[in-house]
Amino acid sequence: MQPMLAECTALCVDDEPLIAAEMAKAFQDIGFGTVLVAYCLQSARAEAAMHKIDFALLDVNLGGECSTGIGKALAQGGTRVVFASGYAKAELGAALQGFDFLEKPIGGDDIGRHFRALLNRAGVRRFAAE
Repeated sequence: MQPMLAECTALCVDDEPLIAAEMAKAFQDIGFGTVLVAYCLQSARAEAAMHKIDFALLDVNLGGECSTGIGKALAQGGTRVVFASGYAKAELGAALQGFDFLEKPIGGDDIGRHFRALLNRAGVRRFAAE
């Protein structure tokens, strides 16, 4: 049976609190049951250790730390990971190959569109009748 979106957990990671809050609101608006927010790699790792993360949106550069390592680890555990950056994906190198990517600036509508498409590809139902 396909999972229900209300049963899924999303993790938003950005070192800018306003951007992280906008990410979280976009996930809540889509209908994720649980939305976690982290502002640094340490707190992102802690959230990942305490929760099963189904979907993650990670800023590549977190105050000088790179999130590609945790993103790859999450993906290996079955999390669908999307990276975001103010740099173009091509500028960031091979570390992001195979991952979805959003180029900043992004808003809630951009996040919503991208993750709705990702949910469709993943076969996640938004409503019980789907």
